[in-house]
Amino acid sequence: MKWRSFLQDSLKLRLTLSIPQDPSRPPPLTEEEIELNRNISRYAEEIQRLERENGAYNHELVEGLSGLGRAYANTGNHAEALKTYVRALHINRINEGLHSLNQMPILELIIETNTALNNYAELAENYDYMLWIYSRKYGGNYDPAMVPIIERVANWHLHAYDMTEPPESVKHLIIASSLFRKAYVLLESITGPDDPSLIDPLYGIFNANIKLVERFGFLSSLRVRELYYSLGGMPEYLRNVFYIPKEFNRDDLNDFVKSEAYTLSALQTSFGVGRDVLLEIIQTYEIHPELPRLDYAKALLHLADWHVKFEQRNKAITIYTKAYQVLSETAHNEINPADDSFSDQDPFDSIVLGPQGVTSATDLANKSDLEIENYIANDLKNKSFVAVEFDISAAGIVNNFDIIQSNPDDIRFRSAVKRKFQALPFRPKFENGQPTWAENVKMLYTFQN
Repeated sequence: MKWRSFLQDSLKLRLTLSIPQDPSRPPPLTEEEIELNRNISRYAEEIQRLERENGAYNHELVEGLSGLGRAYANTGNHAEALKTYVRALHINRINEGLHSLNQMPILELIIETNTALNNYAELAENYDYMLWIYSRKYGGNYDPAMVPIIERVANWHLHAYDMTEPPESVKHLIIASSLFRKAYVLLESITGPDDPSLIDPLYGIFNANIKLVERFGFLSSLRVRELYYSLGGMPEYLRNVFYIPKEFNRDDLNDFVKSEAYTLSALQTSFGVGRDVLLEIIQTYEIHPELPRLDYAKALLHLADWHVKFEQRNKAITIYTKAYQVLSETAHNEINPADDSFSDQDPFDSIVLGPQGVTSATDLANKSDLEIENYIANDLKNKSFVAVEFDISAAGIVNNFDIIQSNPDDIRFRSAVKRKFQALPFRPKFENGQPTWAENVKMLYTFQN
């Protein structure tokens, strides 16, 4: 029998090799793919057997369904894997109750699969459910044991903001900030104030607020009032507003307020929240001199940059000076970290012109005019770009702005670039511990086409 089987397989192989392959047919499965499909069949057969013997809600089905879901996922069939995991979760809840922690491994598989499918709305529900389950386990969201779980969910919301479109994306920042605040309160109830462990959730709050401001931009209250003077006055609900999107004008601001009230409310408090958490971080470093001094200087730089973003340059210069001193004190092997921190001439805010955002920035300071021309001609074919030259004052303000070359080379594009750059905040250059002018800064920015 073995020899007969061997001869039959050999004959099939020779016939297969002799028949021309149809290019429209899919390629033959690899040994790994064949084994993966066998795993799916084995799990499916075992699940059918359990259903026949013990019914559709038998608790033993959970293990088999989880294995079947993983087998589907290994073949790249995440949609089928998700349906299988959801069924496993349902059966687990029927048998063990709604609050059992034994369902968490299945929920983790669902999160993994929704991540592969980029199902961010479903992921938000998954993480909310995770918080609910653990809060039931630990007696509520105010148990210190919840801190790592809350921070995990908060960090996911920060990531989700980067991966989703507005206005839905903004909700992720507001949720993240709230969760980091909750984690901070829980930790402080254990450690007391000014403990180094509080730095991470404080930075989480700050990161959520800085992303919010970067998304919508900043305008002073004076500019908000200017938008409404031509209309004969400013509505009562806008009298204390300090933030609106830079691209918005007086004609659509009312619609924004009505449709994005939660966003406007969060923006109104962003400056104060960001400033206060940075001050608390800085105070923690000052109370604990054993902590890395470079991290202390980084916190100072964040605070100074934050003040510059909100047009408070005088306060920023004082903080920059202190940061420079701290960085200079940590110099070793003749390398001064202050030189690196104050030599970067990239702006704080993202550069966006309509739907186009900057994808890369190239320093042209050490390139000759001929090198710049060759670089543009050879490396930037069919790309949107702008090569610019400008000075940066000791207060971080753009002066003497000039466009060297651009694509498209038209007045509308160049005017938009000039308006954008003249409003951008920069970190001032420092020499010998004092802010100074940075002259003849040359940069090339490429845009999304």
